Amino acid sequence: MPRYSGINRHYEAGVGDKKEKSLEEKQAERDRLMKEFLEKGGKIEKCPPGVAKGGVGSMDKSNKPRYTEAELKEEWENNNDSE
Repeated sequence: MPRYSGINRHYEAGVGDKKEKSLEEKQAERDRLMKEFLEKGGKIEKCPPGVAKGGVGSMDKSNKPRYTEAELKEEWENNNDSE
């Protein structure tokens, strides 16, 4: 036996892959998980923008927000004033 024999794995496409679920199956799974969460006493609440990290963030590489915090809060108030 050689000193180093490597790892014996199948590096071929399709070996060991799980079958992809259909959209209906995925949605049914999400609905089931949400129902379990609510039955345990979980609550769903809408949070105003800027709650996470204490401010507005960016999803691109610049790390500069696209909108100011005041613009986001104004939009939030306009869309959620009925509640």
